[in-house]
Amino acid sequence: MLIKPEDLAQKITGGRDQGSGKSGNHQLVTFLGDGVRLWEEFFATRLSGMVSFAPCHNSYLKAATVANIGMKMLLEGKGKKPGEIVPFYLRVSNAESQQGGIQPPNPLY
Repeated sequence: MLIKPEDLAQKITGGRDQGSGKSGNHQLVTFLGDGVRLWEEFFATRLSGMVSFAPCHNSYLKAATVANIGMKMLLEGKGKKPGEIVPFYLRVSNAESQQGGIQPPNPLY
């Protein structure tokens, strides 16, 4: 699923006030991937207390990174069934970006 960052923030909060970080019933969302640093400040501000960011050594999307996050969740008793895990992509493919896709706030993208 490709979604604008503003829309993803609203989806994560379920329409509650963004930026408050206060919601009685939310799940922590972990961001990872090679583009996460471009949006880290935006999401940290808008979704304070609701998001975490994979450390730099785990920020690139690969099976081992996802497995590492999954193992941590299992050990904390927060495991999910495989069908319950859904990725959201903030970065468009090269083909999509050439056709006017979503652009991040950082001009270095």
